[in-house]
Amino acid sequence: MSNNNNYRCINCGTRVKDLFHKLSSGLLTCVCSNCNEVVDKYIEHDSVLIFLDALLLKTQAFRHILHNRSRKTVWKITLTFLLIETLARVINSSKVISKWNNPDAEFYTILVTEFLYMFVEVALEQITGVLVIVCLSKMYSDLMKIPHPGMKPLLTGLFFSYFLCNVFIPLVSLWGGNYRSWCCALIQLFIHLSKIQVLRVICNYGYFTATVITLMGYGSQLLLFYCRTGELFRYYIHNIWQLCCYY
Repeated sequence: MSNNNNYRCINCGTRVKDLFHKLSSGLLTCVCSNCNEVVDKYIEHDSVLIFLDALLLKTQAFRHILHNRSRKTVWKITLTFLLIETLARVINSSKVISKWNNPDAEFYTILVTEFLYMFVEVALEQITGVLVIVCLSKMYSDLMKIPHPGMKPLLTGLFFSYFLCNVFIPLVSLWGGNYRSWCCALIQLFIHLSKIQVLRVICNYGYFTATVITLMGYGSQLLLFYCRTGELFRYYIHNIWQLCCYY
């Protein structure tokens, strides 16, 4: 296999030149010189198993996907999940629900308009949170004088980690009722945990540093949400009023 300095051992994260060697009888997997383990066991595994291990937040699976796979593949998966979330939001839109049982010519116009609006909305929400995380990680790396992986691999990993969680979206629709809010909360928790894993895998941060940076990125997303819905002012007024009533 051709050399690539971006390949990593999925066990210890050490840079390696090759993942395997092609022989006439098949593939010979390489062994890491640092930990003496097979560099990447996933090259012989089915994609479904890799995906399931990523859902279980296994560090080895994240290293395989983000370091040892083509970034084009990761972006294709990310775009697929982006479309899934957009469709989920369109289906739950009040404008679409109101005309779902009696579709007319106007319904299809609304459907297309809502799809484009929701697509931009989802993209902007995630871009805001991801860019904040990238900037904070760059600042932290410069402050601690440790190497930073760069914007492109970190952006790829963060977008992938978020949209990976969209596999759980159908569960929200299936459970519904009283379980809907709990399901959404668990999905949000999973999103943050997967972003923490990305920061650990790409930037080699510890759990505490990765968690703080992830939460600050989430705070920027909440700020954008309140600004978009016009609730930011009312949110602060409500809190100030409650504080005044308390005292």
